[in-house]
Amino acid sequence: MSIKTTAVELLRARRRAHWAAPRNRAPLTAAEKSEVEMLWGGVWSKPSFEWHEHYKAVNGEFDPRYMPSDVFYLDLLPRLSNLTLADAWEDKSYYSKRFSGAPFPKLHFACIGGRLVDGALAYTTWGGAYEAIRGQDAVFVKPSLGSCQGLGAFKLELSDIDGPGRLKDRLASSGENYVVQGLIEQTDLLSDFNSSSVNIIRMNTLCLDGDAFLANATIRFGVAGKVTDVSYIDGIETARVAGLDDGGRLRGFYCDQDGKRYDLSGLDILGDAIVPGFEKAVNCCLDLHKQMHHFGIAAFDVAIDKDDEPVIVEVNLDGPGSVFYQYANGPFFGNRTENVIEWCKAQAWKPNVRIQMI
Repeated sequence: MSIKTTAVELLRARRRAHWAAPRNRAPLTAAEKSEVEMLWGGVWSKPSFEWHEHYKAVNGEFDPRYMPSDVFYLDLLPRLSNLTLADAWEDKSYYSKRFSGAPFPKLHFACIGGRLVDGALAYTTWGGAYEAIRGQDAVFVKPSLGSCQGLGAFKLELSDIDGPGRLKDRLASSGENYVVQGLIEQTDLLSDFNSSSVNIIRMNTLCLDGDAFLANATIRFGVAGKVTDVSYIDGIETARVAGLDDGGRLRGFYCDQDGKRYDLSGLDILGDAIVPGFEKAVNCCLDLHKQMHHFGIAAFDVAIDKDDEPVIVEVNLDGPGSVFYQYANGPFFGNRTENVIEWCKAQAWKPNVRIQMI
């Protein structure tokens, strides 16, 4: 083995430890371990059964198709997508320009590299930015690059902002890359999960050689008083998720960030309710993904507005996550698991050095 190969393997092993499974685990039998090895052995460079043990404990069943997080981030994702391009494609400032006609939130103005631009991405001033939001009750501010888990996002009330200077002061701590968007008034069913946050459907899609399909769909909703669907409380990432079947029907329960299940009746929500506008939202995401040829997997966060129309809040490409969605729906790729694995085996490993190796 060459020095370079040895160094890469050592770095991969170090990074793999970062994706260790939670300690809540149920031991696998010898037969179950054999099933896991048979399915994942071709892409799993350092076999471990911890994630399968975790899902067995949390979901109460064994299934070899559950996808371990270390395998996803270190073995599959670098084969599915060109991760070095992810940051640029995820930039929320450019969504409407890159995908003209797609239903993104209204962009009032943005800051790109410290420069103010208007909704058409032309240079503007703080006076122009103020005029763009004048007359609104509130807007939503979020980082345009590298945002995740709701960090840095907030609802900006405008009642006490009476001019450009005041607006500039209020956004001074938002950094050099952010967007200022119109608010989304969501459909009643999603609002019922938690009225203070915009609750989204995470749609994980794959597009392999032009074949685009929905891997899984999950409602992700916030906690009372929070404006984002994921938040940090006492330093702990807090999220709640409710799985959906292929037709947008709820599965009767929701999970917290640890995988503990609760009946939807506790939220006064019908366990078999169907999300309005679900089919249109799926088709919208698949159409967009077919235009994103650098990325075999994409994670769309989609709101459904008061008219039951989809609004694509953001697209995640370099770290879409997998754990919450397997709590809510079971194996990430479902019946397509073996096909995805076989496709990945034939692809080159293209890591983003910053994300995958350090």
